[in-house]
Amino acid sequence: MKNPTVLVAIGHGLYEPWLNILYEGQEKTWLHAEPPLGVSTIHYHGSPVGKIGWKLDRLHEWLRWKNRWFATFLRLIDRIRGVPLLLFIPRISTSKEIKSSHLALHIHFPDTYQNVRWKDLAILNYFINERSEDFILFTTTSSYIHYAHLIERVSGLDAQDFYGGVVPYEGAKFVAGNNRLISRSAVVKLLNHRSYFDPGYIEDVAMGKAFERLKIKLDSLPSWNFTDIQGVETLTEEIFLKNYHFRMKSGSFGNRLDVPIMLSLHNKIVNEFK
Repeated sequence: MKNPTVLVAIGHGLYEPWLNILYEGQEKTWLHAEPPLGVSTIHYHGSPVGKIGWKLDRLHEWLRWKNRWFATFLRLIDRIRGVPLLLFIPRISTSKEIKSSHLALHIHFPDTYQNVRWKDLAILNYFINERSEDFILFTTTSSYIHYAHLIERVSGLDAQDFYGGVVPYEGAKFVAGNNRLISRSAVVKLLNHRSYFDPGYIEDVAMGKAFERLKIKLDSLPSWNFTDIQGVETLTEEIFLKNYHFRMKSGSFGNRLDVPIMLSLHNKIVNEFK
C-alpha cells in the first residue's frame, strides 16, 4: 500500500507497575520522538475498579484457567451477561489521568480482563468515526514500537480486510493484544457484526474467532521479546531491521524490569543502529 497511515493505540492500566513503565520507560524512549508522517499515537484506559473489583476479576480469570469444566460453566455465565452488552459501546472522553504529549482517552467502562472487549469496541468505534488512518495497531505498556519499521511493514500490506499481528503460539488462530494490526475495512465489519465477538471466550481468542467467521484470514507479523538486559546486548542489526514491535517480558508482576530493558534497547537503537 502506498503512503499508509497508522493509529498506534496503547492500552494502559492505571496502577503499578504499568504507570511507572509508561512514564519512565515509554515516555523517555520511543514516545519521546515525534512520529513520522503517517503515524499517530494515542493512549487509552478504562475506569479503575478498586481492590474488590480487581480481586473479583482475578477470581474470574482463575476460574477460566482452572479446568475445562469451570471454563465451560464460566463461558455460559459470561455469554448470558455479555451478549446483550455487545450492543453497547462505552463513552470516551479525554483522560485526566494520563499526562502525555500524545492524546489520552478514558473509556468509561470498568477496567478488567473480563471487559477488555468493550475497551476494544470503544477504541474501534472511535477509530472509524473520529479518525482517518488506514490501520489501527493495538499495543500495550510493555511494548516498544519502532515507527519507521512499522511504516515499512504496513507499506507492504493490503489494506483490504487485514487482521494480523503476533501469533502467541504455534497453531493459534488469533493474535495477541500487544501487537495487533487491523485495517479500516476489517474494523467496520467487526463493528457491524459485534455478535460474533463471543463474550464466552477471552478477548483475543474471541476476536480471532470473530474474524474467522467474517472470512478475514489471520496474517502473522513479527515481534521480538526481551526478558533481560543481556538480551538487548545480544540484539543484532539483522533482527532489529526485521521487527517494529519489541516486547519487554521481564520479572514478576511485583518486580518488573521493563524500564531498564526499554531504556537499554532505546540506547542501543539510537547509538548503534542509526
